[in-house]
Amino acid sequence: MPVHYEEQDRIAVITIGRPEKRGALNAEGYRLLCEAWDRIATTPSVRVAVLTGTGESFCAGSDLSNFVSGDMAEQEEIGRYGSKAVLRNIDFPKPIIAAVGGPCMGSGFEVLLASDIRYATPDAVFGLPEVRRGLFSGGASTVRLPRQIPHTRAMEILLTGRRISAEEALAWGILTEIVERDALLDHAMAMARLIAANSPTAVQATKLSALKGLRDGIDKAHEVEQECAMHVFAGPDAREGPRAFFEKRDPVWAEATGLS
Repeated sequence: MPVHYEEQDRIAVITIGRPEKRGALNAEGYRLLCEAWDRIATTPSVRVAVLTGTGESFCAGSDLSNFVSGDMAEQEEIGRYGSKAVLRNIDFPKPIIAAVGGPCMGSGFEVLLASDIRYATPDAVFGLPEVRRGLFSGGASTVRLPRQIPHTRAMEILLTGRRISAEEALAWGILTEIVERDALLDHAMAMARLIAANSPTAVQATKLSALKGLRDGIDKAHEVEQECAMHVFAGPDAREGPRAFFEKRDPVWAEATGLS
């Protein structure tokens, strides 16, 4: 199975398979990844997503054998699902935590850029090698990367196509933390549980405000922040949280109410 989906309590875990191909995605893999994101977005009980790979792999990008073979049907399927699979131009409502245990290249790097918190093993490598293959990184990497790290570092990655190490990725602000392999998934799941314990309405509104703040001008960003704040304060969790605090008990949150 190119992509495996499971739910653990309030956390969805997406595991990219095909370790023999270093997690390279074929058409089926892109389709399954799209289905996983749809399922997470529309399942109220799921509050956080964890994206990881199998063994010592994560996602080495698209399976280039499809381009070499000239399989047009396969390429058309990749074109149909590829953008959505890496969340191109999508403000995904729920937090995504990436746990990278191997090569994170091409589409793998692009979906990493759509995540919110990122852990990787010391031997993980990252890059966008498309320019070295006569291709184009069209999964929002040319949009997201210069907004997430310093311009000159982003352009080095985009224009050279070279791999960067986990240490470089951490120093440049791409990663949150480097974690030893035997603790990687547990570390990501622990963070997911911390987030899942919070009000889903407050968490999703906070993420939306932050994402739109990066994309919009400062005046519009302030407007969106105010809209998000009003949405949260008008909901039941804004009363349940303080009440639970004073009653010294865990809060019982309502299902998240969306804000587009």
